[in-house]
Amino acid sequence: MTFSGFDPELLGQLRASGALREQTYLLQRVIRSIEPATLLSQHSATLAGLAAELPRTHSALLSYSVLGQPKGRLLRSLCLNAAAAVNRAAAATAHQPLVHLTHTLAEIVDASGSMYDDQESRVAAAAFAARLDTLIAELPKLLWALFLDSWHATASSPGRWARLDQISDEVACLVAATDRDPDTLQQELTHTLAKHGTDPAAIWQTLHPDRVRHHVACVVHGAGELSGLSALDPTARQWSEGQPERLGWGAARDRLRQFLATVPRTSTSCVVAVDVDAVDKPSAARLARRRVTELLDQYVAGHRLLTISLDPRMLVTRAGTVRSDELTPRRSTVNRAYPLVQRWPHGLREGLRMAHLARTTESPLTAAALSWAALEALGVNEKASQLAGVLALQAMRQQVVEAHQLLHQSATASTKHARSRVGTTRRRVVSLRRAIERCAPDHPEVARLRTALAGAVGRHEDAVRRSDGLTSSLHEPLAVVAEYATLDDHKYLLDVNRWVDVLLPERAGDDPALLDARVAVHDLLPHAAPLAARQVADWRGRLASAGSCARWLVATQERMRSLLDALYSARNLALHSGVFQATGDVVLGLGGLMVVDFTLEVLGNWYRNATGPDAHASPFEVVRELAARQEDLCGRLRDARGAAHPLNVEWLTSPSTDGAWDRA
Repeated sequence: MTFSGFDPELLGQLRASGALREQTYLLQRVIRSIEPATLLSQHSATLAGLAAELPRTHSALLSYSVLGQPKGRLLRSLCLNAAAAVNRAAAATAHQPLVHLTHTLAEIVDASGSMYDDQESRVAAAAFAARLDTLIAELPKLLWALFLDSWHATASSPGRWARLDQISDEVACLVAATDRDPDTLQQELTHTLAKHGTDPAAIWQTLHPDRVRHHVACVVHGAGELSGLSALDPTARQWSEGQPERLGWGAARDRLRQFLATVPRTSTSCVVAVDVDAVDKPSAARLARRRVTELLDQYVAGHRLLTISLDPRMLVTRAGTVRSDELTPRRSTVNRAYPLVQRWPHGLREGLRMAHLARTTESPLTAAALSWAALEALGVNEKASQLAGVLALQAMRQQVVEAHQLLHQSATASTKHARSRVGTTRRRVVSLRRAIERCAPDHPEVARLRTALAGAVGRHEDAVRRSDGLTSSLHEPLAVVAEYATLDDHKYLLDVNRWVDVLLPERAGDDPALLDARVAVHDLLPHAAPLAARQVADWRGRLASAGSCARWLVATQERMRSLLDALYSARNLALHSGVFQATGDVVLGLGGLMVVDFTLEVLGNWYRNATGPDAHASPFEVVRELAARQEDLCGRLRDARGAAHPLNVEWLTSPSTDGAWDRA
């Protein structure tokens, strides 16, 4: 898991620009939602925003009009999911165009129930797809209006925060649909804030920039020349030796020469360059890699025993500019790897094989299809609502734990920026003092330099005071919390339930250390980064009302089920109809991988802790057991009065004879 949105420079620039806490929260939430390593329940793949659900439904209707896929119940489910997304957005924002959009989706849902794969149904599906296409084209303008409306609004009530959550989720889905790179976005937002302050138009243009032309060079191994390449892609050019001018990179030619000089000169390798339109360089690199891989399909098919592969390195430049970056696909590594489980439970091996295969493909829709195949191999795909309920149960545990981790991440980010600021201001003071020492006393610049020095000294003293103040505002309260909710050497909670106790309301007879920890959290939140503070406040509010926990579980289950429906549809289109491209497929492919990872996390946790008959349960039986637990828990939460004190978050998805409502 990666804590995107906590870049020290970005948070420091937001503070320096005078950004409201609500503005910082909105941007942090968007960045977190497009980070591939974030929690599944917080990723754009499960947010079920308009920019995700409407294109999915449009693609399904269009495919049905031509291929008759997806059929019946699945097509209707996709239409229902889109209608639910529109209804949520309309209810949260009361935006009039969204209210009108609900009527269109209601009409589509009604019609989808009577489509029987005849010519009349296909014609109707094509007509609805055309209507949706028009609405989708208007989404950026609609979401810009919502963003602008929320940018200067203060969230002074739970209802306002809920509205801000909905708008940030909608914006995140739009940003994710363009395959915006989270690291690049953080850097560019920092630059935008330094140049334009909190101007909403500049911020929006950074979040959702226009696609521009990029040149991307890839190294191909296995063939010294690809004959007829330009006939397959007019932008494609290749180089094996000779003049790099043939690749047509203009101002970036010198950097291209340097890159080509690092490519081994062999008779079985060449460099292929293609042009792609993308929102940033990492996105261009991913898109070009996918494009070249698809081009290579032709050559592999033309030579029965040929093996062609792409080197990880790519050179990317924006057309007409000089600067080029050498990029590689994003891959994680560890010093020591551990197995999911140190045995082979019945039914697990097949799913692990498919999950591994899903990670090896360059095509997002293929990854989505193979992810569904992994769920099929595990035997947990038949009842999507059950699996969605289990994923919601685990998501609750993850988010509660992450609330604690975000407080530490916030402190770390603030400390890093404060130290950086102290160092920067100190260097400025030293530089000005040396300049004054080098000047003659009567030099005309001395007065100006002394004035600048006085200002620099003041800024340095402010930076030192802020850095020192972090001890009392952040680190001391965290230490008090840690005295009750104890941590290991990596600052991970040793007992999640003790952190839950800190979030729960006070009861008679509470441990004095627990009371001190609650006070420390209360004192800490105003100084923590808004995303961290809000997540803690949200879970304090939910745990204070058991019914709120039940509503959150049901809502999260529905969003998980919506993603599972989309994955099943992608599987049908990819495997039955040979469709390997669709709008928003990058997010869906990543979402599929995350669903499989999340499912395996639950199964791994079960098998590591299970004893007796539970240790030999199949994945299907584990999911069935946990789905029943989730349903039972939701009932208990609804029936409870007051806070959720009996909720056992530590063992939500672990083997337990008493379920998840068994704490005194």
